[in-house]
Amino acid sequence: MRAEPRGVLLVAATFDARGGLQRRLDGMAALAARHGAATVLTWRRGLRWSRERRPDGVEVIRLPALAGWERDHAPALAFANAAFSVAVGTAAALALRRRWHVAFGGGLNPEGVVAATAARLLGRPFLLRTWLPGSFGNVARLDRSPLAPALRRLLHGATAVVTETPEMGEEVVAAGFDPRRIVLQDVGVSLGRFTPVDAAARQAARRELGLDGDGVVVYCGRFDLRQKRLDLLLEAWQRAELTGWRLVLVGSGPDRTAVERRAAGVDGVVLRDWQEDVVPYLAAADAAVLPTRVEGNAGGVLEALSCGLPMVVSATPMYRRLAPPGTILAGGVDDWVAALRSLAGDRALRARLGKAGRAWIERRHDSDEAAGRLVALLGLEDAVRPAR
Repeated sequence: MRAEPRGVLLVAATFDARGGLQRRLDGMAALAARHGAATVLTWRRGLRWSRERRPDGVEVIRLPALAGWERDHAPALAFANAAFSVAVGTAAALALRRRWHVAFGGGLNPEGVVAATAARLLGRPFLLRTWLPGSFGNVARLDRSPLAPALRRLLHGATAVVTETPEMGEEVVAAGFDPRRIVLQDVGVSLGRFTPVDAAARQAARRELGLDGDGVVVYCGRFDLRQKRLDLLLEAWQRAELTGWRLVLVGSGPDRTAVERRAAGVDGVVLRDWQEDVVPYLAAADAAVLPTRVEGNAGGVLEALSCGLPMVVSATPMYRRLAPPGTILAGGVDDWVAALRSLAGDRALRARLGKAGRAWIERRHDSDEAAGRLVALLGLEDAVRPAR
């Protein structure tokens, strides 16, 4: 008797975007592919679709959409885009039913709606994930839909809702989800890949990247001013007047041109394109930063701390509630100026914070442990690859 196919259908609205969330979703897909089949459904603006099979076995299907999912749109366009995306996504999920036994929505709307609809029609389990709280987070986007009450009833049947922080868990419970189905899943970091380096290796990394100066502060992430406060960071950097230091902004996004214009008049700022591998930039840095309006459990913070870098991080509600060791929380521009000056002027402080951050990562965010919990959650322990 042939074993039933085992695999995961991962529905992700912005799988091809560049940022910490996308790296986590990509890692999840690769993990699922090692234990069975992994199929990703995502969308891109336009009326064409494509299908790609990656070397790691992940199959990525890009579906047409009326508009991109990186930003919210006017109500009429947002509703039409969601309706079209859900219809196309559900049809694709049903057509691919031989490749998956469990659906995973990498968000609530449209990702979770597609996962839930297809899974319910086939009598299969589905899981949801929330990764961003607040006014433009996952629950807020769901609630902006005119069909929100009906969509909530659909999503409430999820086997589990995976959240990254207690704050997000509370937000999901307030939205009517069963608290017994909320699973707090720590984000994992590869401790062997993201690891501290000594002074000689740091200098070598700087030479390789063409970064001169007395010190380097790095930001790796999206250039999206709606969420990431790069405008605040640049103002603080200008006011801090850290002679001989470099602020390296590594990334891409919808507001890259605006960031380039703002950075052009600030001494010591270096812009670099998005890097699939940020380890060389973290190895070259003395400290890292995350300016943001709202955040979940940012992968960029965890990777920098794992590399033994002290950080300045925006004092969002989540970070005020559970500030990771190794970080300095900053609110307004004055706080950022003071924090940047403190780190630049105190080598012992940098070393102390870096050591504390690395120790915390080792205790809480080992990727091997996180991967094991995720495999169990998806029911992939005894998975076999389906027949082609």
